[in-house]
Amino acid sequence: MQIASYVVYAGAVGCVVGAFWMRKKIHLAVSIVNEVARAISDMRALVVVPIVQGLGMALFLVPWLMYVVYVGTSGEVKSSSFADIGYKTFVHDEKTDGLLIFLLWVWAWTSQTILALGQIAVAIAISRWYFTRNKLTVGNISVCKAGAQSFYHFGTAAYGALVMATVDTIRKVLTYTHAKLQKCDSRVAKMFEYVMRCCMWVVHKALKFVSKHSYVQTAIFGAGFGPSCKTSFYLLARNSTRVSTVSAVGELIVMITKLAICVVSAGLCYITMSYTIADQLHSLVGPAV
Repeated sequence: MQIASYVVYAGAVGCVVGAFWMRKKIHLAVSIVNEVARAISDMRALVVVPIVQGLGMALFLVPWLMYVVYVGTSGEVKSSSFADIGYKTFVHDEKTDGLLIFLLWVWAWTSQTILALGQIAVAIAISRWYFTRNKLTVGNISVCKAGAQSFYHFGTAAYGALVMATVDTIRKVLTYTHAKLQKCDSRVAKMFEYVMRCCMWVVHKALKFVSKHSYVQTAIFGAGFGPSCKTSFYLLARNSTRVSTVSAVGELIVMITKLAICVVSAGLCYITMSYTIADQLHSLVGPAV
């Protein structure tokens, strides 16, 4: 126990020293977060962008599910039983499996395109707010204009979404292959599959991070996806410490906000139940939590 306390003390000292050493970068990160908060305060319509993206995905999900159900039920019906319980399954051929993988890729491409258009629209609105001297001239109407302007970069969003969807589909196929290889005795095949999954995970994370910043370059300079990725990659490489600090501070603020929302919601729930149904419950802590 004494050794554990020493380790905790050493970690605390290391955190304090690290915070002191990176105080300028932390101050810069906090300033950036403050500027983002000011931009959202001036353009409150930005909070509607995720809702619009969700509606777009929901509209596409309806016909997509119809195609998936149609293709999924087009195989031969096979009756089976387990523990004296009968059930039926569909047996697919290679063509049907290929169609299901294609539909999975179509969903990934469409959803990534919708997300990319939203990111470009937000980047256009934020950059317009940042480079405008008189902030009073920038408001919710600027978000609407940015949304309309983002469609001029539809090709960039679709190209970036195509790359992301392809990588994401390969990862899902490898996950399916991983489940099938559990019954295989070949250690070489399992090792190769694990290596492929790790490589595709790294590629997916890197592309997701770089593409998000490349859309900012597209919003500011109007460049395509390839040149924007190249520019954003070298920009991030030159300022890796600042970017990591800003990301850490941003994640910390998001975590604190989530905890505050949970605490306030639990407190309001506890107070409401204490005035309404307190005599019907053994304890109010469980339902509130």
